[in-house]
Amino acid sequence: MIGTQPRPTDPLVLVRDAFDPAPVRGLPYLANIIPVLMRRQAQLWLQFRVSSAMDILTMLAQASVFFFVGRAIGGGSWSAATAGFLAVGIVTNTFLQEALSGPYRSIANAYWSMRLESLLLSPCPLIVNVIGDVLWILVNAVLSGIFLAAIGAAFGARLSANPGELLLALGVLVLGTVAVLGIGLVSASMF
Repeated sequence: MIGTQPRPTDPLVLVRDAFDPAPVRGLPYLANIIPVLMRRQAQLWLQFRVSSAMDILTMLAQASVFFFVGRAIGGGSWSAATAGFLAVGIVTNTFLQEALSGPYRSIANAYWSMRLESLLLSPCPLIVNVIGDVLWILVNAVLSGIFLAAIGAAFGARLSANPGELLLALGVLVLGTVAVLGIGLVSASMF
C-alpha cells in the first residue's frame, strides 16, 4: 500500500517548469502566430475610424506633394518621366522609412499603451510581436504604394520596364528594407 501512493512533487521542479522557454519551434510557430498578430493590427486599424481616415488623408497629402513637386520640376508641365521618378522615389522612401522606424514604434507603442509588461511575461518572445507589428506596417506601406502608383498612373506615369528589371527593382527594395530594418532593430533596443 505504501508503494502505490504518489510521491509528493518537488516544489522546485514546479517553479523550474513555470519558467521554461517559450514554445518557439521555428517557422511553423511563426506561421501560426504572425497572421494572428497581423489580424489584430488590422482590426485595430479599422476599429479607429478617425485614424484610418487620417491615414487615407496622409496618402492624399503625399499624392498632392507628388503632383506639386512634379509640376515644379517639370516647369509647369507634367511629364510621364517625372511622374514615374517621383512615384518610385516616394514608394521606396515609404518602405525604408517604415522599416527604419517600425521596430522602435512597435516597442514604444507597447510601452505607452501599457502592454509591454504583459508581452514580456507572455510565452511568446517580444521579437515575434515586433515582427508582427513591422509586417503590418509594411503591408500598410504596400497599400500606400499601390495608392500612390494609381495616382501616378492617373497623372501620366507609365511603367516601361521589362520583367527582369522589375524583379531586380523588387529585389533591391526588399534587400534595402531588410538592411534598414536591422538599423531599426538597433534603435528599438535603445528604447
